Amino acid sequence: MAMLVASVEAINRRQLQVTKQAWFLPVVIVVGVLILCCLSCQIFGIRNKGVIAKKRAEFEALSKMADTKEGSIEYRVWGNAPYMLFMPGTPGFCQTTVGFDKFGFGLVTVSRPGYGRTPMKPGLETTTGQAKLLLALMTDLGHEKFPMLCASGAGIIGLRIAQLAPERVQALALCCATTGKLDHPLIGMFERQEGKDMMVSPTAGVLGAKFMPGMADKVIAGDLMTANNQKAGTFTQKEADAIAKLKVKSGEAQGMIDGMEFFAMSAALYPESYDTMLVDMIYYREDIPFDQIKVPVHHIHGNCDDDINYSQAE
Repeated sequence: MAMLVASVEAINRRQLQVTKQAWFLPVVIVVGVLILCCLSCQIFGIRNKGVIAKKRAEFEALSKMADTKEGSIEYRVWGNAPYMLFMPGTPGFCQTTVGFDKFGFGLVTVSRPGYGRTPMKPGLETTTGQAKLLLALMTDLGHEKFPMLCASGAGIIGLRIAQLAPERVQALALCCATTGKLDHPLIGMFERQEGKDMMVSPTAGVLGAKFMPGMADKVIAGDLMTANNQKAGTFTQKEADAIAKLKVKSGEAQGMIDGMEFFAMSAALYPESYDTMLVDMIYYREDIPFDQIKVPVHHIHGNCDDDINYSQAE
């Protein structure tokens, strides 16, 4: 009987050891995989910080800083005269041309306050402050008058310049631009600082710059179909897809592709630009007295723009 009990106990001990081994090995494997994932993420993050730092250094080697009476501002000169002053939309900076540098005329592009290397300082949170800074830059560059092109969030700045100094604006072109009294649909998100960590992340910036341009044909096709729904157009989905692929293949959509790449990287290159986007959305609400605009203005605005509502062009 004692031998039987001893045998049973021995069998139980072996079974317990087998049970311990059965769960111990998977746990070790899972923990090991988690550690490797964490290390890989750390290494990947460090690598992407280096990529962003290198890209920022490359960009800044191409631009200049002007110390005007109204403050410092970053700008870049593209091509040869005659020049047009181009202000990219939110959150663009002076490296962003969305393709306008490819049309044969020169450009002077700027980083508005809070973007690129242009500091956001007291007094520059308004359209008037920013307009005066731009006018001071024009003086420092020796230009008495410019034709101006303002995209998206920069539109209201261009209009303020035209109001304050019409003699210095040859003509003003607005592209899907803000014109005042706009409550931007994303202002609440920026007030709550939602998505900030992702937008300023070097990894998100690098991956976005790599993959977002590949979506250009889908964005174009989507815009065509949205325009269809609003204006009773004639494109089928198949036709819209075909047109979009032709545009990308021909290079016609290069501006959109470049713009998507810069948008993906902008906050990673300059993390303070996230907070500046809220400043922009606040001054979008300012009122522009259109009866005081005495320069030629041409506003091109898509009817399917979900970011800057079409009412801004009406």
